[in-house]
Amino acid sequence: MENDLSSAGRQVPGNSIIDLPVDNTFFVVVPAYNEAAVLTDVLDDVARVVPPKQMIVVDDGYGGYSGVLSILALQDQEIPHPTCRFLIETGEESGSPDLEFYLDEMKSDLGTPDLVIVLDVGGMDYDRLWITQSLRGIVAGTLSVKVSSVGVHSGHGSGVMPSSFRLARQLLSRIEDQNTGEILPEWLHLEITDKMKKECAQIADMAGDSLDDFPLLDGVQKQVDDPQDIVMTMNLRPSLSIIGADGIPSIQDAGNVLRTNTDLKVSIRTPPGISAHEVAEKVQELLESDPPNGAHVEARMTEVADGFLSPELPDKISSSLESACQEFYGNSSRSLFIGGTIPVMAMLQSRYPDSKFLITGAGGPGGNAHGPDEKLHLPTAKKVTKCMSAAVSAAIR
Repeated sequence: MENDLSSAGRQVPGNSIIDLPVDNTFFVVVPAYNEAAVLTDVLDDVARVVPPKQMIVVDDGYGGYSGVLSILALQDQEIPHPTCRFLIETGEESGSPDLEFYLDEMKSDLGTPDLVIVLDVGGMDYDRLWITQSLRGIVAGTLSVKVSSVGVHSGHGSGVMPSSFRLARQLLSRIEDQNTGEILPEWLHLEITDKMKKECAQIADMAGDSLDDFPLLDGVQKQVDDPQDIVMTMNLRPSLSIIGADGIPSIQDAGNVLRTNTDLKVSIRTPPGISAHEVAEKVQELLESDPPNGAHVEARMTEVADGFLSPELPDKISSSLESACQEFYGNSSRSLFIGGTIPVMAMLQSRYPDSKFLITGAGGPGGNAHGPDEKLHLPTAKKVTKCMSAAVSAAIR
């Protein structure tokens, strides 16, 4: 056997020698989890190193399969269900750049859904079904403050020429209280209902000490302390972050020179239900109007995506879903608010403003989403599928 293998050895450029029988027929199985963005390169690399007779790509994501199985389960039991249409696209990890095209292309086939089910999230544990009620939006861009055409020696101009950094800080104070971090414009806030407050309190109780799991240095205090307030601030309130800067040299390269400009990358998280595009226009006007010291100010918001606020599910779907949760989980479902942004959700909601949405999934603790050793909790995936069957069947009654 050793002679057979060595006789087939071949050198692959840039790689070590791989010994294989000359006429061996074999398969390469490539596990993938929604990795459309990198899959082509991976397959090319595999084929270059070990040219196989056949290559099999296995998508071990559960979302599409769970959706189909929920319908098949109803059909097996001869339970009526509404017309269900599946549009499967593989670019989610690349921002779904082609999804809107296919939604337009297949508009007559897809129609207007009564219920949109999204299986792309998870929850805080595996003991119950977690239903996402909201996502925050984002408005991000660059604030540029310019005061001079060339740098001036600080011994000559300081105290007379305005500091572009001070002026930038002054402008940002129109949005954020520099002492508390509170966002000031009323048009950036959502009215948080009593129901939302109650649900945030429940989430805080379940989260327990994990709400303090921030990598703060010793002695550094959070801006909010109350657990319920933390949940609301993270998920339902606006926030301002400075995530980058230009025009400021490194400490090693800094000289005694008054800089010409300060450019800051600004990121604003907008509450669910607030139009991010309207916020972008108002932020630009707020920052550019009446500039201090007559500075040349430009605010360009280049990344704008709405959040998502789920409408109430019809009673018949909620009731059926609750019964299924009790049967399969032994617990009621819980609401979940998410502070991040999934732009496709706002896009779908704008296309189908009269549709109801059910956003859930089998993700949870230890799943390592998009990281090493990513895994799926199979018992939860099965329970989610069964609960989706209940929701779909209720949509026709």
